[in-house]
Amino acid sequence: KHSWANKELEELVDIRIRNLKLSINQSSLLKQAIKEVLREWDRLGFSWRPSFWLSNEWYYAEGTSGIAIPFYLAHPSLMALEKHFMGSLEGKNKEDIKNYLRHELGHLLDYAYRWRFDMERRDVFGVSSVKYPKKYFAKANAKKFVRNLPGHYAQSHPDEDMAETFAV
Repeated sequence: KHSWANKELEELVDIRIRNLKLSINQSSLLKQAIKEVLREWDRLGFSWRPSFWLSNEWYYAEGTSGIAIPFYLAHPSLMALEKHFMGSLEGKNKEDIKNYLRHELGHLLDYAYRWRFDMERRDVFGVSSVKYPKKYFAKANAKKFVRNLPGHYAQSHPDEDMAETFAV
């Protein structure tokens, strides 16, 4: 079915992503994580469902109602390849994937409902128009920020603080 899935890691590097014919349904891990997060979404009372697609990284694309998910999460061989070459994996297990999904859903809601323009949201998290820093130096012991994603990501920008808070 997936002849590329049986190749060695070094051989996988030479295959174009589009030739892998990936889908979210190929990964029971990813599919299960999405299913569980959507159950949480339903419990929150939203009447609409976000969409999900495979891409080169995690993100919420402004103007959409969905979340991009790294393509390597569609198959265990690709997850192994990512870990081998990058040294780490964003989405190493179902709980980790759910943390990233919740974070990106926080961004989706922030933009969809225009919370970033709300004065209360600005008072709590800061203004979205602040430029993202090229590098940030996290304060590991800061109690002002929640912890969801690695690297104390909530400290990097007001929008990330909001998304991390939603995720938690």
